[in-house]
Amino acid sequence: MTEMRTRMERFQGYAEALAANGQLYKAIPIDHNKPSINELTEYFKYKFNPAKRTLIFVQNQWALPRVYKALQPMAHLLPQQIGLLGLNCEDWTNLTTPTVSTIIEPVDQEGREAAEMLLALLDGSSEPGEQRILECKLNWLDSTSI
Repeated sequence: MTEMRTRMERFQGYAEALAANGQLYKAIPIDHNKPSINELTEYFKYKFNPAKRTLIFVQNQWALPRVYKALQPMAHLLPQQIGLLGLNCEDWTNLTTPTVSTIIEPVDQEGREAAEMLLALLDGSSEPGEQRILECKLNWLDSTSI
């Protein structure tokens, strides 16, 4: 359930940032099995308007490789017409052509803070845990242009 909440929070943050800037979005449901690379390629082929710039934000690190591969037939449109932005995939995104921009969450800091909250609970602290917003790093690479 926590994994689902994290995904919803990521998506909500993305949607709110777009709305604050007067931008619309369309969500494509992706799970671990579908759509396939070929299905995504077909979708992208017929849904993109070359006259309009589009940013694809992939909020799950396991889905980014599939989306990246699906965009290969349109790689010549990156980043001028299509931008690609992933999440927490810094380990391989520097090795691709074009390289892929990513948002890097501070997972080490998240882990430390979660451990501190757990230790406080185990010590008998009666205060409920609090939600904290941690700063992410943006690794702008070749798949996006500003």
